[in-house]
Amino acid sequence: MKVTVNVDDRDFWQLANRAEKEGVRVADLLAALFRTAKDVRSFRPVVFRDKVGELVERGIPDPVIAHRLGESLESVRSARRGLGLPAVRFRREAWEHELTGRAAVRPSSLEAA
Repeated sequence: MKVTVNVDDRDFWQLANRAEKEGVRVADLLAALFRTAKDVRSFRPVVFRDKVGELVERGIPDPVIAHRLGESLESVRSARRGLGLPAVRFRREAWEHELTGRAAVRPSSLEAA
């Protein structure tokens, strides 16, 4: 079976160095990790960090990511900082519809005149 895994460059090079020292392939190290994991919850921090990274790269700010993932704002900020990613500027009016579940009220061009 073929499995594709996205690994941060820094993490991959650490795995590659360890694999070279032990005389095995990176794939062997990953397979051993999967075999020895007690349950899937042990991979939660890695999956969470990857989700945060993906959403930040798509231009979504921390408060919206926290809301989407059902996590605290601080845990999202910590994960983003750990990945070395800059914060995305949060503009409440742009994301209010998602955070509150209702459309933002904006005056029409006729009302502004």
